[in-house]
Amino acid sequence: MIPDTIRRTILCVDDEQDILNTMEDTLGDRYNIKTANNAPDALKVLQDEDIAVVISDQRMPLMTGTELLAEVHKIKPHCKKILLTGYTDINAAIDAINKGAINKYITKPWENDAIIKIVNELVEAYNADETMTNIILQTHNMVSLEKTEL
Repeated sequence: MIPDTIRRTILCVDDEQDILNTMEDTLGDRYNIKTANNAPDALKVLQDEDIAVVISDQRMPLMTGTELLAEVHKIKPHCKKILLTGYTDINAAIDAINKGAINKYITKPWENDAIIKIVNELVEAYNADETMTNIILQTHNMVSLEKTEL
């Protein structure tokens, strides 16, 4: 089981510093917030940190949000992913959702209460996934131990 006291980490990725600051202000009371101004920096943070949720802007230089979240999905499939955009790039969002690369699609500007609720739900889902993975590993280890004792 995952204790309720674990303070999860959220990675926010946007090329606009004001957006990152707003995310920190909105979510920082409940979560550890890491930020990145571009996708390559975000991928470095992802490699070094236990990230529960990635919130990424869609339109950024070097790599789009959907491309970044597809990479996140490959590296850490249990990490929850939110695509944030000020544009109605619905085809990119549909494609990413269909590939399983994002869990939620949010448009700018957003309601703070709504994004808090969404992040809370995704962190709960992340915790549940982690708990299930731990149960499976424990069960596998018990079965392996029983086999070696025979």
